[in-house]
Amino acid sequence: MNDFEAYYWRISDLRSRDSAAGKALCESDDRGEIEAAFEQLLRSDHVVARGVALDQFSYARTQDRYGAPDRFADLGRRALEVARAELARPAVTSTTPRGGTVIGANHASALGALRFLGDASDLEAIAPLLFPTQDLNVVEEACMAASHCLEHADGETSHAIGAKLAQVFRDPNVLLEARIMAISPFRKYPALEQDAALLETLVHDALPMSAYAAWALVKRDPVNPEVRPIVATWPADAPYPAGEVRNRLNRG
Repeated sequence: MNDFEAYYWRISDLRSRDSAAGKALCESDDRGEIEAAFEQLLRSDHVVARGVALDQFSYARTQDRYGAPDRFADLGRRALEVARAELARPAVTSTTPRGGTVIGANHASALGALRFLGDASDLEAIAPLLFPTQDLNVVEEACMAASHCLEHADGETSHAIGAKLAQVFRDPNVLLEARIMAISPFRKYPALEQDAALLETLVHDALPMSAYAAWALVKRDPVNPEVRPIVATWPADAPYPAGEVRNRLNRG
């Protein structure tokens, strides 16, 4: 039994020919039935069916941390093919299980799969979605997908993605959560560059933004002279990743 429906789609919006497959993904415990239902939804010509399948795939991957078996462990290649094809399609607006509206839900679902399956070759398709005016859900998924795919990217591609991410985290009209997601990859990938944007964000009024910028900067240079005076102004109970920054400075 799987209580999860989808992130960005409603099972009730499936067409009649796909509804049994959607129900099976949510209610069946039979592996063969689940895999057949998943394949059917992936092959569907209806965007809701493909979106449900991709969301189910992403959700299953997130459950690994809790020890739950991945119900789609052998179907990653098919999910990747469908996700890549979906990013090439026009954006589709959906209604979520909670009644919200997502503009570009098909892209959000595809990006959700790419944050587990994608590689550097997918960054070209991800880059246009790293834009502040995109739907918040799309921006957040694009940030996470980009972070995964950057691992083996070349310097030129990394620099271009860094510029896109900086656009997002510097935009005051973007919600704080999405801005933090956009800044997070910089601590892992120095090739993203954007030191000036990070230094600008270091003095941000929102402490989480300042802390994530500081973390990225000290990962590159643990004795960065710009960082320590700012960190000294933070309260002792400053939220994550303030402790990581302090530890890095102390080791530096």
